[in-house]
Amino acid sequence: MILFQTISIEKKPLTLEQTRKVLEYCRISNKNYWKPKEITDIQNAVNYPNSCLSEKDINEILGLKDAVDYLYSVLLRKEKRISEDVILKLHCLALERVNPEESGRYRRIWLTAGGHEAPHPLKVESLMKKFITWLNSDDARRLHTIDYAALAHFKLMSILPFVDGNRKVSSLLMNLILVKDNYPLVVIKASKITEYCQAIRDGQLGDVRPFIRFIAQE
Repeated sequence: MILFQTISIEKKPLTLEQTRKVLEYCRISNKNYWKPKEITDIQNAVNYPNSCLSEKDINEILGLKDAVDYLYSVLLRKEKRISEDVILKLHCLALERVNPEESGRYRRIWLTAGGHEAPHPLKVESLMKKFITWLNSDDARRLHTIDYAALAHFKLMSILPFVDGNRKVSSLLMNLILVKDNYPLVVIKASKITEYCQAIRDGQLGDVRPFIRFIAQE
């Protein structure tokens, strides 16, 4: 469900059944990249609307599956700390099939998202170090798990450390925190993306409570 909903909030939604068919087809074929005829075969197998499922779509699905598999491997290790390496690895796996040059690397360019001007690229590394320190601090861990997970998501989205895939990684990190404490996954539905973006903007303007409430409701 993380995989399906993460895709659905970023483009024309795939149904769960369509996503399953893509994963099954790709698992059987055991390939990372596809020739035009093979993409057509996958489109036909999935019956995607208007046959708009591209090679990039396929590789995004596979990359997110890799990232989710890694997330569960981290959970199995039962480590108390969440390291910077975990966040970079989640990004690397989610993006390496689509944008290998930027996967697992902090951005080196200016970035604006939803009207929010991200911090200067030269500040990203130091801001991420501070974020990781907060993430593993006693103050953060004393928060209610839902508050902690929501704030982790929000803080990462405020830094926007990557050229692409910030929402994917923020969602994966949030769910890693929730599942570690035996909470269910947060599924941000495509129908709620406007509300999600508004809550993020409210937080960036100084009031993060709407975002925390939104995550709690979801």
